[in-house]
Amino acid sequence: MSQISYVDVFENRFDRHKKNLYIVLISLHGLIRGENMDFGRGSDIGGHVQYVVEFARTLGSMPRVYRVDLC
Repeated sequence: MSQISYVDVFENRFDRHKKNLYIVLISLHGLIRGENMDFGRGSDIGGHVQYVVEFARTLGSMPRVYRVDLC
């Protein structure tokens, strides 16, 4: 029975994504949801939140990007 070590798993993942980007976007504004954004619920929910969500989706659709996290 073969064992998979942490290093083997990491190397395989790294090889698969080494030429692609993992992007983390941190937004300090509003209630971030990917769907059904609740505009007008508070003073900080509006155009900026929609822009950030759409920006994250656009980045995620680019061929050189394999993952985008928005928090």
